[in-house]
Amino acid sequence: MAAARRGADRPGDPGRRGDPCRGHGCRPADEGRDLPGAAGTRPDRPAAGQLARDLVAGGRRRLAPAGPDRAGRGRRTAAALEGACSGLRRGVSAPSGGQTWPDVLSGLVQRRDLTAEQTAWAMGEILAGAATPVQIAGFAVALRSKGETVEEMQGLVDAMYEHATPLTVEGRTLDVVGTGGDRSFSVNISTMAAIVAAGAGVTVVKHGNRSASSKAGSADVLEQLGIRLDLTAEDVGRVARQAGITFCFAAAFHPALRHAAVARSELGIGTTFNFLGPIANPAKPAAQAIGCADARMAPVMAGVFARRGVDAWVFRGDDGLDELTTTTTSRLWLVHEGQVVEETVDPARLGVPVGTAEGLRGQDAAYNAEVVLRLLAGDRGPVRDAVLLNAGAALAVHAAEDGSVEDRLIDGIRRAEAAVDSGAAQATLERWVAAAAG
Repeated sequence: MAAARRGADRPGDPGRRGDPCRGHGCRPADEGRDLPGAAGTRPDRPAAGQLARDLVAGGRRRLAPAGPDRAGRGRRTAAALEGACSGLRRGVSAPSGGQTWPDVLSGLVQRRDLTAEQTAWAMGEILAGAATPVQIAGFAVALRSKGETVEEMQGLVDAMYEHATPLTVEGRTLDVVGTGGDRSFSVNISTMAAIVAAGAGVTVVKHGNRSASSKAGSADVLEQLGIRLDLTAEDVGRVARQAGITFCFAAAFHPALRHAAVARSELGIGTTFNFLGPIANPAKPAAQAIGCADARMAPVMAGVFARRGVDAWVFRGDDGLDELTTTTTSRLWLVHEGQVVEETVDPARLGVPVGTAEGLRGQDAAYNAEVVLRLLAGDRGPVRDAVLLNAGAALAVHAAEDGSVEDRLIDGIRRAEAAVDSGAAQATLERWVAAAAG
């Protein structure tokens, strides 16, 4: 076998916004597997459309600057700027560590990287309901525009865990999930790969949500398959013990994210929030197979896993898919023992038939759920090829064995294939439905 392309070990921040990722055309990860949170509002929050009007009004007040020799107009401009910034200062109390929103936002506007403590403070304010929609929007847009670092993402996730509903699942567990945002409207490959991996004997704790902009998120499809989503943390753990697979409904385990719903909805663009779901599984699995549609963010997410000390494979298809693709090669960031190594995965070298994007196209939740059932019943074709490849990767990262990526993938694909062909994966889904029903 030809040697896979390998990058140098990068224990710190392998995913800084640099030239290697610039040419890939980053896409907003808003395809439904992120953490939109509940759409609840508070009485002191603006109605729909108000945030946009506030921002526009603020922008108007910032126009017409005075020249340095026009003292009168200069004073009027300072007053206008004071009014424009009042939305950012509303609700600022005396925060711990001396942090304030103007301090944090001015740093981002000047394109300065924040510390983990600063982003943890900002996210803590958001999740506590202490931040206004203007502050949340300003923070989300400025951070995304500057480009997130590993340390900044770590701070955000730390705050999320502090506000999350705790979940404990015994043993070495696995998550298989993608960020979404690839605009492919494909079938739910990671959901099927998770079921197949569980059928091969691995305990899977899948973290996901409903669709935000795609036709079917993981939660939508699982609900169509008969799996209850409104489970307590205790029940989620029980289902994992009984079925070997369970689902963490992000909206239920991260309820505090409802405080960001107004700002995110008003903005209507992908922000840092869209990348938090895959790295904020409340069960904190020891092994993670993560698809990321954004070429710049993939190594950043890998860096977060490296700091956490877990085993993870973060990947992106060179066709833009947030999965290991079968249409061309994929880039893989392999995380093990705190180190990140970049590899290339070529499906042709693994014996996987080359597919097309059209062969993976999905529709609504009902259609995608039917695809799941057909796959588990033994249907062959491009969907099966893609699912076996991704399930093979999930099994490989969970096994954490020595050897080349290609050898480990080939072994994982064989295990995944056996789980489907023996009926074990289909039986796993049936147990899952029964266990979730109570």
